Amino acid sequence: MCVDTEQLTKSADYYGHHYLTHEQMEQERAEIEEYLELGAYHSNGYSHPLLPVITNEEPHRFQMFRWGLIPFFIKTEADAQLIKKKCLNAMGETIWDKPSFREAAKKRRCLIVLDGFFEHHAYNGKKYPFFISLKKDEPMTVAGLWEQWENKATGEIKHTTTIVTTVGNDMMRFIHNSKRTEEVGPRMPLILPKELIKDWLKPINDNADKELIKELIQPYDESEMQAWPVRQLLGKNGVGNSPLANVHHEYEELPY
Repeated sequence: MCVDTEQLTKSADYYGHHYLTHEQMEQERAEIEEYLELGAYHSNGYSHPLLPVITNEEPHRFQMFRWGLIPFFIKTEADAQLIKKKCLNAMGETIWDKPSFREAAKKRRCLIVLDGFFEHHAYNGKKYPFFISLKKDEPMTVAGLWEQWENKATGEIKHTTTIVTTVGNDMMRFIHNSKRTEEVGPRMPLILPKELIKDWLKPINDNADKELIKELIQPYDESEMQAWPVRQLLGKNGVGNSPLANVHHEYEELPY
């Protein structure tokens, strides 16, 4: 699973110029700068933070959606609170079949804009967090799904999202090595190369369009990624949401 991320810790230009034209960037600048106030050096999915997304319906602007997808068919707020905890991630191989994701996979795909993410590495009975990002100085574009859910009792509209995952590459197999991953193998966010991000947002009108989307569900090239151990993120001694979260930290007991 991917449940720990870093996002919106850099400048508006850093994000805007990667996804928008100059004209679009000038139109969206004020909104992006406002979103930067919601940035986090470390956020955990189970707290359901807002994540920056670009949707297939509005591909020329950033929006902030709540992490933890609530499927459109959920009836009550109580059920919504339960299911969103189970929908932080969506396995790319099964999004076309799972009731919680299949409609969104067909009609509501998005890009989730991250600076990087965290995974824990097991060694001698302990867990050590690692920060993973791209070697290139650019945002990490992760494939996502989104939903618009209405609370029928109050009329409130909620926009939510989930991170699509894929099979882990060799780097992630090394880092994400806990016993919990043995059954399905290590996973990683579905990171999209810059030249393919628009393909994830393309409409599906026939089976050929669907196959194009399916072909994108691949592990990212590890030669373009970097990772290092960092301080503990949570607990009494955790650094939490601070600039120290992604800083390299050496543990004497780790032999690498």
